[in-house]
Amino acid sequence: MQLYSLFKVLLLLPIPALCVQTVLKEDDEDPPGVVRIKLFRSGHRHLGRRNLRPSLLQVSSSARARGKPVPSDLYGVLRIGVPAQAFTVAFDTGTGNILIPSKKCASMACMGHRAFDDETSATCKPIAFLNNINASLPEDGTRDTVTVHVGTGHAEGIFTMDRVCIGVESDLCAETAFIEATDMTNEPFNLVTYDGLLGIGLPDASLKKEFNFMGNLADKKALRNDRFAIWLAKPGDKGQDSEMMLGGFDMKKLGSEVVWTPVRNLNGGSGYWEVKIHDVAVNNMKMGTCSVKNGCRGAFDTGTSVIAGPSTIINAALLELNVDSDCANYDSLPTLGFAIDHYILNLDKDDYVKRTDDSCIHQLMALDLPPPKGPIILLGDPFLRRYYTIYDRDSLQLGLSLAIHNDESGEAEDVAKVAHKLMVHAS
Repeated sequence: MQLYSLFKVLLLLPIPALCVQTVLKEDDEDPPGVVRIKLFRSGHRHLGRRNLRPSLLQVSSSARARGKPVPSDLYGVLRIGVPAQAFTVAFDTGTGNILIPSKKCASMACMGHRAFDDETSATCKPIAFLNNINASLPEDGTRDTVTVHVGTGHAEGIFTMDRVCIGVESDLCAETAFIEATDMTNEPFNLVTYDGLLGIGLPDASLKKEFNFMGNLADKKALRNDRFAIWLAKPGDKGQDSEMMLGGFDMKKLGSEVVWTPVRNLNGGSGYWEVKIHDVAVNNMKMGTCSVKNGCRGAFDTGTSVIAGPSTIINAALLELNVDSDCANYDSLPTLGFAIDHYILNLDKDDYVKRTDDSCIHQLMALDLPPPKGPIILLGDPFLRRYYTIYDRDSLQLGLSLAIHNDESGEAEDVAKVAHKLMVHAS
C-alpha cells in the first residue's frame, strides 16, 4: 500500500484564435457536441426532483496548496455509476481530480453529504494501485490511499473508476477515476453546502490522465471542440443561472471581441489555466509590480471567490484603491486592471467591492504561495463575473470577452460604454 498526498486549501469568505471556432448564434439551438451545464449558487434548490442543501457559508475551493483560497458557493451536478448517483460538486479550474464522499466513510462530515455507494453501481471498478490502475484488487483488500489536505482539515480516500456524467440530464459521460473519501474532518467539510469537487483543470493538475474528466471526454471525442466556457451571473441577471458550456461558447454572452492569450506551461506544468499578466493597473496606470521580462503569473480560478495574489502586489493595489470601509469614497473609486496580451482588462468598483447598507468590503486578498505553486495572482469570482472566459484545451489558449450582464436594476448594461471604459488598449 502506498500513501499519496494532495493539497487543497479552503478559505471561508463573507468564484483571434488559431483554432476553429464553435460559437452559438442568437437564433441557434445548441448543436450536437455542445452542452450547457447550469451552475447554481447556494440557496438554489434544484437537482432533478431532489433538493440541494441550503447555503451555510460562502466558500472557495481549489486544490493547489496550503493557504490558497478555494470556490465560492458555485456548484453543479455530477452523476456517477449505473444506476446514476447524483452529487453536487464545486467546479474548480484549479484542480484536475474528482473528490466524492464514500459510503464507507463514518465521519460526521461524510454523513452530512451525499455519499457514493460502490456496491449499488454495476460499473464500479476499485483501483488497487495508482501506478497500475488495471491491477486486480488483492485478496487482502490492500489499496493505495490518498490524503487531501484542505485548509485546517483533510480527507482520506481510495481510488475508484466508474462512469461519470456531468449535469442533471445530459448524456455527456466518460469512464473516469476519482477519489472516494473514506474520512473527512468536520472543518471545513461540514461548512460547505456541496458534496464534493469536480476538477476541470489541465491534465497536469490530475493524479493521472485517467482522473482528468475533461481529458476523458476529449479522448472519446464527445465534444464538438475540446473547450469549455464559463459565464457567471450577477445580481441584476434575474432569472438567469450561471453556466458552463462544453464544446463551444455562446455569442450571446460576448460583449466585446475575444482576446486570446496563450496558456503558460511553467515549472513542468502546474495544471492551472495560467497566463502572463504583464502588470497590474489602477485607473489604467501600470504599477510596475510585475517583472518587465516575465510579467506575473496569473491563473483563472473558479475555485477562488476573491482576487488573491502576492502580498506585495495586493497591498500596493489596496493602497492605491483606498477603499473606505464606510463607503465614503465609493463613487470615486478607480478601476483595477490586469494587463493581459495587448489590453488592460479592468474591473469597476462594483466588481471588486462588495457593498452593503453601511459598509464596503474589497474583494482582494494577500496570498503568498511559495514556489513552485506561487507566487501567482488568482483571478477568481470578481474577474470571472465581469469577463466571459473560454478555456481551449486544443490550442492551449484562453479567451476573454466582456460578459454581457444586466445592471443591478435589471436593465441591460450599455455594452459599448462598459467595454470602452473597461477594455483599454495597453501601451
